[in-house]
Amino acid sequence: MLEVDKLLEAMARKTGQTKSEFAAAAILEKIEDMEDLAIAEERVPTMGKTLSWEEVAAELDKLDAANEAAA
Repeated sequence: MLEVDKLLEAMARKTGQTKSEFAAAAILEKIEDMEDLAIAEERVPTMGKTLSWEEVAAELDKLDAANEAAA
């Protein structure tokens, strides 16, 4: 625990915050990240087909070509 306290002290000093302020902000950020992950994991099964990077790039190229033709 001593190592965590040293890191917390150093980061709080570096950011101009108290240790409590820095810790609270870090905890809040972690909670928000975990909430975002939970939402993403809930949505994955309902998203439909998964595309490879190559398929995504090809679709974007088609959209770019269509937009250029329309302009």
